[in-house]
Amino acid sequence: MAVIPIYVTEGDKILIIAPHPDDECIGTGGLLTLYPELCDVVVLTDGRHGQKETKPEAVKEIRRREFENEMKYARVHSYKMLGYEDGTLLQHVDCLKNIDFSGYTKIFIPWGDDNHPDHTGAYLAAIGRMKQQHTINAEVYQYEVHVPFHDVTHMLDITSGIDHKLKLIQFHNSQVSSVDYDQIAKALGKYRACQCNLPEKYLEVYLATDITQDSLEQEIAVREKTLQKYIQFYRVMLGWLNAVQKGMSIEGILKGRGIKTVAIYGYADMGKLLCNDLLKSDIKVSAILDKRDVKSLVPGLQVQKPSEGDRTVDAVLVTAVYYFDEISEELKKMGYENVISLQKIVEVWYECDE
Repeated sequence: MAVIPIYVTEGDKILIIAPHPDDECIGTGGLLTLYPELCDVVVLTDGRHGQKETKPEAVKEIRRREFENEMKYARVHSYKMLGYEDGTLLQHVDCLKNIDFSGYTKIFIPWGDDNHPDHTGAYLAAIGRMKQQHTINAEVYQYEVHVPFHDVTHMLDITSGIDHKLKLIQFHNSQVSSVDYDQIAKALGKYRACQCNLPEKYLEVYLATDITQDSLEQEIAVREKTLQKYIQFYRVMLGWLNAVQKGMSIEGILKGRGIKTVAIYGYADMGKLLCNDLLKSDIKVSAILDKRDVKSLVPGLQVQKPSEGDRTVDAVLVTAVYYFDEISEELKKMGYENVISLQKIVEVWYECDE
C-alpha cells in the first residue's frame, strides 16, 4: 500500500491517547507541534516505574510535572493524566470508560504490537471504548514509539517542526537522561523520510486502523499480559533482593506498621518465599490463603480458602501482585480490613534507602 499524506483541517478535532507521559511526543510530537490547538491528549498511566534509581512515588510526581510543562509549552487544546499505575494497563482495559470519543474526527492510539504491555493495553482500551460508543466515523491511526511499524499507511511532514518536537521530548528529562529518546525520534523521522524518497525531510508515520475489524489478534494480548505479569514479578524480586543485601527486612517494615500477625494470600513461588521468610521472624503467619487446591509445605500451617480465613489478622499480604486490585476488593468484601500488596512493601525500601 502506498504511503499517503495525512490531511488535517481547521475543522478537525484530534485525540491522542498515550500510555505513558512522553509517548505522546515521541510518537506524535510533530502532530502536536503543527496542530496544538486541535489536539487533546490523554495519558493513561503515572509513569512511576520509569526510573529505577528513584522511589516510584517520587518518579510519579516528577513525570506529572514534566508532562504538564510539556503540554503548557506545546499549547495543546486540552490534556489530562488518568493516573493508572505504570505497568498495569492490561488489567484496566476499561480505563477510558469516562472519555467521550464521539466528537473527535481523528484519533491517534499507540501501536498494539509495540513491544510493551502498556501500549497493547492502551490500544485495547481505546478500541474497546470506540466500539462501545460506536465511534466509527472518526479516522483512527496507530503511531509508533518503541518499534517501527511493519506497514505504514499515512505520513505527516514534520520538517518545519522537528526541532520543536525534540524540545517536547526533552521536557521528559527523567527519561531522556537515561535513553536519548529525542535523538531516536529524530533518526526515525529521517529514516521514514528516506523510505518515502524524501531524504531532505522528516516524517511521522501512522497506520490507519479499521476498528470494526479485530486487527490485533487475541494471542498478542495474551502474550503481552503474561509479559506484564512477569515484569511486575521481576521488579518485586529485584527490590526484595536489593533490600536484603542492605540489611533490611519485611519483618522490619511490618513491625514499623504495628503488624504482628498476618495471612499470606497466594501460595505460588513468591508466596512460598514470603512464608519461609516470615516463619524465621517474630511475625506470626496465622494462615495461607489461596483459591486453588494446593498443599502447604509448612507442617501445621494449612492452605485455606479466603472465605475460611481468620479476619482478625493485622494484615493480609498479597503476593499475587499483578491481580492485587481485584483481590483486595474481594478480600475487603469478605471482611478483611488491612490488605497490603507485597509490591508496596518492597517499594517502601526506596524511602528507607534515601
